[in-house]
Amino acid sequence: MKEFYQVRVTQEVPFIDYDEDGEESVESSGHTETYIAETFKAEHNAKLFKEALEKKIAEGAGFIINHFTPRVSVIRVSRTEEVLEK
Repeated sequence: MKEFYQVRVTQEVPFIDYDEDGEESVESSGHTETYIAETFKAEHNAKLFKEALEKKIAEGAGFIINHFTPRVSVIRVSRTEEVLEK
């Protein structure tokens, strides 16, 4: 069995609308996006990358966190391989 660790980013997709005065309103579109930022063989490296990515996201958002801020997680993936024919 092979194991590896994926750093995944999940974000709720906002819907931005403007009223007659040009005021912006942001609400949930009801959709989320998930992507794999990186894959590692060692859990320790995945956790280090996750921490650095979270810090970079927070800095980019001006340290203002809300429900549209991307969430970063480490996922362990186990995969078995079986040779059926040689």
